[in-house]
Amino acid sequence: MKRMDSSTAPDRPLEGRRILFVGVGFFSYDTIIADGLRAMGADVEAVAERPGLLLQSHLLSSPINKLPLLRKRVQRRHEDRLKAQLDDHQFDTVLVLKGDSLGIGFLDLLRRAHPEATFILYQWDSINLIKNFSELRKRFDRCLTFDRRDAASDETLVFRPLFFSRQSKSLEASPHGAVFVGSMHSNRLKLVKQVKSYAEAQGIPVRVYIRMGLFNFVSQFIKGDLRDIHFRALPYETYVAWTKQAEAVLDFPHPLQSGLTMRTLEAIGLGKKIITTNREIANYSFYGSENICVLTEEQPLIPDGFLDRTPAVYDPEIVKRFSLQQWLLDVLDCNSPSDCGSTEAARPW
Repeated sequence: MKRMDSSTAPDRPLEGRRILFVGVGFFSYDTIIADGLRAMGADVEAVAERPGLLLQSHLLSSPINKLPLLRKRVQRRHEDRLKAQLDDHQFDTVLVLKGDSLGIGFLDLLRRAHPEATFILYQWDSINLIKNFSELRKRFDRCLTFDRRDAASDETLVFRPLFFSRQSKSLEASPHGAVFVGSMHSNRLKLVKQVKSYAEAQGIPVRVYIRMGLFNFVSQFIKGDLRDIHFRALPYETYVAWTKQAEAVLDFPHPLQSGLTMRTLEAIGLGKKIITTNREIANYSFYGSENICVLTEEQPLIPDGFLDRTPAVYDPEIVKRFSLQQWLLDVLDCNSPSDCGSTEAARPW
């Protein structure tokens, strides 16, 4: 890893770094991460691992993704465009999120084009959900995961939880109820409906926004059940506004992963209570039963009085560890202007 000049300004610890950032291409987090890198002084070229045509928000994505040969052809054309776009660039760092949509040949080409660059892979899905992870990881110098169990089972993976992008300095005047925003997977729709039904029976309003791909959306339409179901993603600013207006954030992660979701960390940053089915959250330093309620999938009931207690308060020093800036420094293994390339520092999550 390239060391930084000792004269680098403390608020711009990535000054002089030339970074290729390959994002996932959806939500607003690609932009948030790229802007965060730039704010810290880096020169950033940001691209997406997949073309818009293959993203769930595109009308044609569902049928194309059902046809492997067509999907591969669309992805290959996207990678050809990336090659042309990046041809005249030189990078000292290549940071990839997920990366499972990228062809191994494309990654090998990037390696040959930037032999001196440090290649970093960050996974915010469990490796159990990444089909080609064993081959993918071989193309990177440093691999990190948001999933503690994955890191515990593989000592070459660095455990680093996700981040929050917004922090609230003051509470809303009268936050009320709970909110859930997320995409459809596994048994999530069933759980959301159960929790919402139980909560509303207790007089707790729950605002829900579930995004589905075209086929699932049409299926729900045929059933005549589109309440809280949407094809388009909720704009990020609306998501933040809804979260600020709520007392608590509902969280139903994929059953095959134990890492904390982005909505969980956003709730911490915005000072909200958390209601989740992820039991792993009890192992984190910010956990406290007064702020966080862990439900079981068998009986997803919000305990009486949980939302009637005092508003959530988290230790500011612990919260700082989950900021976007600290996440970027940890992922790049660069925790001060003079120690880029240092050995991994133990951090009590």
